[in-house]
Amino acid sequence: TLIEAWTELGLSIARAGLRKLIVVNSHGGNEEIMGIMTRELRVRAKMLAVKTSWQRFGRPAGMYTELEDRHGIHGGDVETSLMLHFRPDLVDMAKADNFVSNVARAEKEFALLRHTGTHAFAWLATDLNPNGVVGDASLATAEKGRLTANHQADGFISLLKDVRKAKLADWLA
Repeated sequence: TLIEAWTELGLSIARAGLRKLIVVNSHGGNEEIMGIMTRELRVRAKMLAVKTSWQRFGRPAGMYTELEDRHGIHGGDVETSLMLHFRPDLVDMAKADNFVSNVARAEKEFALLRHTGTHAFAWLATDLNPNGVVGDASLATAEKGRLTANHQADGFISLLKDVRKAKLADWLA
């Protein structure tokens, strides 16, 4: 399984003498797997295994709409802006549209049931929008992508510094 493969890779890193590891995820579907794997590395290899993803470093304040910040998780303004910055040759803005999330409906209909958070249901992108895209891709620009990438890179550098600074004896019982 993916958990076993990633854990074995981490254990191999530990056998090489490293005791700190940052695992960077780029796909929301791997969240639970990352948690299990980093916990396994903590238990079996006494590693400081940190899980993160590019989304966790946030976005430049005020750059995206509140709706995009809450629901634009797959091919919306943020991801399309990043693609326009990194690989504009792969983006066809003629197909960019506002792909509204069904989650907004769930927020009105249910007290606690959500696609993420404390009481989350398992979902596929097509559950959130029939096109499998969620967010307003029509608002995307390469400049927003550049600023978002820089913001997230700065956040990652800060995390790297924290992990480097952390003393294992202080954080691992």
